[in-house]
Parts: sequence; C-alpha cells; structure tokens
Amino acid sequence: MTNPQQPQYGQPPQQATPEKKPFYKRVWFIILLIIVVIIILASALSGGDDDDSSTSDSSSNSQDNGDGGEDQAEGNEGGDGAAQLGDTVHTDKADITASNLRPSTSALGGEYLCVDVSFEVTGDDSLSLNGAMDWKLTDPNGVTHSQTFTEEANYDTVEVGPGGNYSGTACFESAAAPGDYRLSFEEAMAFLNSAEAEWNASL
Repeated sequence: MTNPQQPQYGQPPQQATPEKKPFYKRVWFIILLIIVVIIILASALSGGDDDDSSTSDSSSNSQDNGDGGEDQAEGNEGGDGAAQLGDTVHTDKADITASNLRPSTSALGGEYLCVDVSFEVTGDDSLSLNGAMDWKLTDPNGVTHSQTFTEEANYDTVEVGPGGNYSGTACFESAAAPGDYRLSFEEAMAFLNSAEAEWNASL
C-alpha cells in the first residue's frame, strides 16, 4: 500500500501578486491632473481680465489724447492742424487773424493775391514783424510764394509790444488759380520763441 502524501509543514502558502494599476488610474495622478486643469483655467480667466483692462486703458488713453488734441487745436478747424481762413489762431505771444484772401492787380498788370492780417499781442514778449519775410502762400500746385510789394500791400517792419495791436495786408505774386491754398506765418525776426500759425483757404 502506498501511503498518502502527508502535508508538508513549515512552508507558507503562496499568495498571488496583485496587479499594478496603470499610473493614469492612480489617485496621485488624478489629483495632479485636477490641479493642472485648475491652474490652466485660472490663467486663462486672469488673462482675459488683463486683456479687458488693457483695452479699457487704451480706450481711456485714446479719449484723453483726443480731448488734448481738441484743446491744442482750439481755433484750428482743419484736419491737418491748420485753421480756416478767417479764424483767429492763439499763440504764446499773440492772437493772429488772417482773412479775405483775394486777387489783386497792379498798375502794370501784375497778378497778385492779397490777405488781410491782424495781431493782438497777448504775451509778455514783443512781436517783431518783418515786412518782407513773415508770410508765405502755397498755391494749389504746391508752389510757395513769398511776400512781395504792390500798391495794395501794407505790411511794415514793426515791433508790437505787449497789449499792442497791428493790422495790415500781405500780398504775393501769384495768379488767382482756383483750388486750395495754405497761408503760413512765422515771426522771421524772432530767433527764440517765434510765433507761428497756418490757415487753409480756397478760391
């Protein structure tokens, strides 16, 4: 007879090794993923707020600059910063008005354009006017004409003190071609703090 196998003592029963979960199913990975998503969402939301605030600041700055532009262009109606003929331009030294651009002829048959000008010195410095160099006129063809002497011209070399006034007529040797003109004044005798102004005109 064969003896039945006797159980062996002293050897622990073998246990099955548990399968390892994939990393994406582990608790720590899920928590880390949630944190990353929260950070991304927070960054996106805060970025949108920054864009909105930047846009708002830009709009505010644009409005401020626009208001400042209107203040600087007081008396200047043209989109290029020049006043319209007939307007008074305010400078640091004087209020300057130019008006009535018109054709004129001399006794010898020369063709001219003349304009009436006036000054009121509002600053603390005198205004030094030059009878031949202060005014220029640019015609529709882009040609710039300097002052000239005619029977109608009446613009002297004078110095107008604070509170003083002066009026005259500046003329230019130019035919009265229809179109847009640019009239420019620059205080030629002043080396510092020269008064300057410009007007748009049409014939």
